[in-house]
Amino acid sequence: MSHRKFGQKPARSSKILSKDKTHMAREKFQVGDLTAVIGDNEGYDGHRAGYNGVHRLTHWTNPKSLFTVTGLNHEHIFDGDHELQGDTKVFFEPRNAPMTFTKISGSEAELHQPPTPTFHLESWTRFKLVAPHYIDMVFRCKPHQHVFTNGYIGLFWATYIDAPENKSISAMTKVGSNFAHRHTTTRAQSCM
Repeated sequence: MSHRKFGQKPARSSKILSKDKTHMAREKFQVGDLTAVIGDNEGYDGHRAGYNGVHRLTHWTNPKSLFTVTGLNHEHIFDGDHELQGDTKVFFEPRNAPMTFTKISGSEAELHQPPTPTFHLESWTRFKLVAPHYIDMVFRCKPHQHVFTNGYIGLFWATYIDAPENKSISAMTKVGSNFAHRHTTTRAQSCM
């Protein structure tokens, strides 16, 4: 296997042309215990347009997808100044701006999004299934214009999980030379 820089185009693209020559911007991967469909923002039968990332994720013990819509969906770009709520094309810019899907190998795919219309942010998101049951995600981005009013950007990903048993937020934290899990339990509260 030849080595190349992250974000560099591979020698061949996996864009698949069906009999009617329409392109399918997704691919099914099976590695270890997991089967995943990874794809771009395009809609197709069984998947709504405007959602990218891991469209479907199943474990060999359960054929039902873990996600109701998608997982690891690049959803928002923000800079603390733009009023985003009023315009959904801007508020959900990564979901609305075009992107391309490339299959890198039998376990890895990359989404590339050219500079977006409002924030002019180009990005590459790479997903790799790793046995027995992991998905590694690496994100890289490049701003093409100085449009971030406060000199920073925020990026947000959404994962729509179907009825999780544990609604905690879990993050890895470095403690000394080791990593440890930290959990925060969130509870919905009624406003009356």
